[in-house]
Amino acid sequence: MDLVSAQTGENLDRLFGSIEKIQKHATRSIGTGSLNRLFQEAMAAAPPPLRGNKRFKVLYATQIDKTSKHLVAAPTFVLFVMTRSC
Repeated sequence: MDLVSAQTGENLDRLFGSIEKIQKHATRSIGTGSLNRLFQEAMAAAPPPLRGNKRFKVLYATQIDKTSKHLVAAPTFVLFVMTRSC
C-alpha cells in the first residue's frame, strides 16, 4: 500500500478513487440464497465454538435493505439462529 501525504499531495488521487469505490460497493446487496450458501460454507469450514454442550446454527440470513443519511452506509444483516446440543 502506498503512503498518502496531505502535505505533498502524494497519492491523493488514489485515495479519492478508493473512497468512491467503497461508496459504490457499500450500496450493493447480496441475494438471500447466496448469503445463506455463504454462511453454510463458512460454518462448515469453521464451526462456531461450543458453549457448554451447545453450538448455535444459522437457520436463515438476510440483508436489510435500508437507506441511510450517512455517506457510506454499512451493510446490515439479520441472522436467525438456534442452539442445539452436540
